[in-house]
Amino acid sequence: MSKLGTPWIKVLQRCWDRGCGFQLKRDEDDVHTKKLLETDLENLYTGSEIQAFYVYAQYFTALWAIMSYSGGLPALYPVGCLNFFILYWAYKILLLKHYKKTTAFDAQLPILSMNKFRVALVLHIAFSLFMFSNSNILSAKNLVYI
Repeated sequence: MSKLGTPWIKVLQRCWDRGCGFQLKRDEDDVHTKKLLETDLENLYTGSEIQAFYVYAQYFTALWAIMSYSGGLPALYPVGCLNFFILYWAYKILLLKHYKKTTAFDAQLPILSMNKFRVALVLHIAFSLFMFSNSNILSAKNLVYI
């Protein structure tokens, strides 16, 4: 949430800089900012560069957790879909509206990350086999009657 909350702080700072008001009619010579230097104004309206490795780490942590335990808990599939849907749109909007264009991100990271899907598949198979083959998980002698 800290990565997704930082842009909201910037939005509030921009609103405070403009005096928390909306101008319906704008004059070309009228400036609505309290900043005196252009560099201060640029720092206010441009975000930091996106650190793609944190985004990929967040996605793969969720993917591996969902794939590991979804064999025994199928409710994780819709939860995971909702998680990925929300994060996709949040980061898409942040890339367009908040983050600066980065030079460190290229096509190599997505291509190398495709190998991590194989790890998720192996985790899914291994954990599912463990859950389904363990006879102590759903045996009648483990049930407690009240």
